[in-house]
Amino acid sequence: LIKYALCRAETTPPENKIEKELKEVILDNLDNTKNASFSTYSVIGELLPELNWLDSEWVKEIITKVFPKYTNEKELWFFVSAWDSYIFHNRYIKDLHDLLFPYYISAIDHLSLGFVTRRDLINNFAVHLVLEYLSEEYEPDFMKNIQVPITRYFMKTKPEEWATGAWACWKIIQDNPDKLNEWW
Repeated sequence: LIKYALCRAETTPPENKIEKELKEVILDNLDNTKNASFSTYSVIGELLPELNWLDSEWVKEIITKVFPKYTNEKELWFFVSAWDSYIFHNRYIKDLHDLLFPYYISAIDHLSLGFVTRRDLINNFAVHLVLEYLSEEYEPDFMKNIQVPITRYFMKTKPEEWATGAWACWKIIQDNPDKLNEWW
C-alpha cells in the first residue's frame, strides 16, 4: 500500500500525497492492542523516509506509535523491529535527525541490553551514529555527554561492539574520500 501511495503521489497535488484510508490502515496495523505484528513494524520502519516524504506532519504525529514506549517485552520488540529495519534499509538522513534523535538514544539502550534483531546490522547502526556525529555541531567535550549518541554508544555497549565505530569511520571515508579533510 505504501508503494502504491508513492506511485500515486507523483501524479497528485502535494496536499493529497497520501490518502486518508491508507493512514487509517497504517494506524490500525500499528495498534498493538489489535492486529499488530513484528513484520508490520518492520515494513513501517523500512519505509519511514517514504512515509515522511508523503506526509511529514502526519509522521510526526504517529512516530510514537512506530517506535512505541514499552510496558512489556512484546512492545519493546515492536520498537526493535521498526528501528532495526529502518537502520538496515536506510542511510543516515539528516532531515529526520530531530524527529528520530530520541529513538537513536533508546535504540542504543536497547542494543546495550541485547535487544537487536540481527547482529550484522550493528555496523549499519554505527555508520548512522558516526554520520550523526559528523553532521551535528557538538561541543569539544562531547565524549563526556551521555546524551550525544556516539558517546552513549561507546559508554553503554560492550567492548566487542566498539570496533563497529572504528569500522564505521573507515567505511564512511571509503565511501566519501572527498570529505576526509572536512570531517577529520
